[in-house]
Amino acid sequence: MSKYLIAATYSAQAMAGWIKEPGSDRLAAANNAAEKVGGKVISITFLRGKYDFIAEFDLPNFEAAAALKMITMSSGAFSEMDIME
Repeated sequence: MSKYLIAATYSAQAMAGWIKEPGSDRLAAANNAAEKVGGKVISITFLRGKYDFIAEFDLPNFEAAAALKMITMSSGAFSEMDIME
């Protein structure tokens, strides 16, 4: 497994949903997505600034990181996402 950092910005739609349900488990949601590509979340840190959070993942390879990005971006939950190897 390799470590990847993913920084992302929530879409307006996702932010509205989070405000409506602030108790929703973001770590569980991220782990669910990571498991689909054979990985897991190590940590999530919420930020101020350009990105809303940065998450550290254990993933099999860069292709898995790219697939995770495609899965999550296609959900409409994020307006921006960067992968750092």
